Amino acid sequence: MSSTTDSYTTTWDSYIASLVGSGKIAMAAIYGHDGGLWAKSEGLNLAAGEFEKISGGFQDPTDLRMSGTYIGGTKFMTNQTDKSFIFAKYKSPSEENPNPNPNNFDCVMCAKTTHAIIIACVPDNGTQAGEARAVIQNIADHLIGLGY
Repeated sequence: MSSTTDSYTTTWDSYIASLVGSGKIAMAAIYGHDGGLWAKSEGLNLAAGEFEKISGGFQDPTDLRMSGTYIGGTKFMTNQTDKSFIFAKYKSPSEENPNPNPNNFDCVMCAKTTHAIIIACVPDNGTQAGEARAVIQNIADHLIGLGY
């Protein structure tokens, strides 16, 4: 890798570090609209098709609202969607709906910028959704301001 590439990667990693370092986000990832991964927390792995479903949900949230938002195979009930933000809350498993949550996330929030999609997983540690959203929105607004 060239030093330019290393610097570029480090910059995206710093946004992940800022999100997680806030204490309001457990894991996060930043993708380009084309699905290219720009940076992510170690251990946050989206299963095949999950990014595409999230990305498409900004344009038409019908599928997310009907079948949920999935992160690493864990289902989150999609409660709020618009053209730039998705909020989905973890639904506890039941006999009829086995839904393991190995990372103990309370909810998932996704923010769309001009060229990126931020996926942030909020821990089940008492963090209020509004607190987490403010952290994510701050990064999203910053990226928009930079043209991303």
